[in-house]
Amino acid sequence: MKAESEVSIPFAISMFLDKEFTPDDDTLNYESYKKLGLTCGKCRELIFFKPGRGERVSHFSHFKDTGKGCEWKTKNNTNTSNQDTDSESREQSLEKFQIKFKGIIERAIIQYQKISSSQLLRQQIEEGKRLVAEYNINIEAWLR
Repeated sequence: MKAESEVSIPFAISMFLDKEFTPDDDTLNYESYKKLGLTCGKCRELIFFKPGRGERVSHFSHFKDTGKGCEWKTKNNTNTSNQDTDSESREQSLEKFQIKFKGIIERAIIQYQKISSSQLLRQQIEEGKRLVAEYNINIEAWLR
């Protein structure tokens, strides 16, 4: 659990809006760093927002490879391998997976519908071939 006094980055600056954000801003979510271009108010390197869950306080955090010399990066905010087991990270990964999976399912449904009408497509192709032969169309010359 991260206490309020341990929250090391008091504000983030949006590169895109030239505006400061605090961790208690209700408009922020994990993806805000992409949409707003969130940077650390101290070192100006990219950071991301971690929403509070349960007793954990919402806060900003440096990415693993950023903020190495920043005074606002705490010892608890090193983003080492334990980040992979952090429940917040797993939930964020689950959310991304669910969005990606939904897209795959939607594309599969659309493709399945196209497959179901493949008989009509075959008929149209055969009709096209028949017309090419009937009118003696030179496809090579026509395509050029």
